[in-house]
Amino acid sequence: MHSVDSLKITQRLSAQRPDALTPLNVLIQLNISDETSKSGIPLAELLELSQCIMELPNLRLRGVMSIALRPKQNI
Repeated sequence: MHSVDSLKITQRLSAQRPDALTPLNVLIQLNISDETSKSGIPLAELLELSQCIMELPNLRLRGVMSIALRPKQNI
């Protein structure tokens, strides 16, 4: 799993992960630019989602992922 951006996805991943396997490593995908065309959660939701993930038995939160902002070009 590369990244997650919702509690619903993380709950399903944890529930469907076989107990015999080690916890699945996940990253939280951030949308730091607030662009509607990009996936990810707003920075303001990071703490809440990270706390929820850490309570799920079959997931291991490894960090965050974000796509860098593209600088505006002056034309």
